[in-house]
Amino acid sequence: MVNAKALWESLERKYKTEDAGSKKFVVGKFLDFKMVDSKTVISQVQEFQLILHDIHAEGMVLGESFQVAALIEKLPPTWKDFKNYLKHKRKEMKLEDLIVRLRIEEDNRQSEKKAGNYHQEAKANVVEQAARLGFIFLKKNLSIAYTHVPDEKRSKLDDNSEKYVFICYDLRSKDYKLYNPSNGEIVVSRDVIFDEESSWEWNT
Repeated sequence: MVNAKALWESLERKYKTEDAGSKKFVVGKFLDFKMVDSKTVISQVQEFQLILHDIHAEGMVLGESFQVAALIEKLPPTWKDFKNYLKHKRKEMKLEDLIVRLRIEEDNRQSEKKAGNYHQEAKANVVEQAARLGFIFLKKNLSIAYTHVPDEKRSKLDDNSEKYVFICYDLRSKDYKLYNPSNGEIVVSRDVIFDEESSWEWNT
């Protein structure tokens, strides 16, 4: 018959082994965790926090500075420049402050992406409308062009030129065809001045 001491020692060995296995599992999850570009950073930060919670639940303590450094290191590939920026900051951050910074950066990136998509769609619409009207669309397109407004067509307060996007040049008539994305107006003129350094404010 097994005595109480032997039974206790047997149980202690069993649970110590299981405890060690559990710790190895959560540590493995922590080491293997790496963010990817196909998911939002903030959703992956939440996954990272759950792993940290599991580590703490196993009685293992990770200092906050270590947690911050680890989270920065696990940022996805497209965040390489921002990662380097964070790594070279001398002032230490709390984990909560880092997460706020990541959220702001991700919001900014999403806004820039939407603005870029809008810009591309707006330019595509110019091409499409020009094609429907039978214009020959040139490669050196979308330059800003100003056409002269005759005195009889403007009031005293009006500018003597109007801003357009250059669409194409008619080899037969020698006219420039211009488009105003704000109101859809298309004009044909020979009296045109180009400003190749400027671009149309598509998001206005």
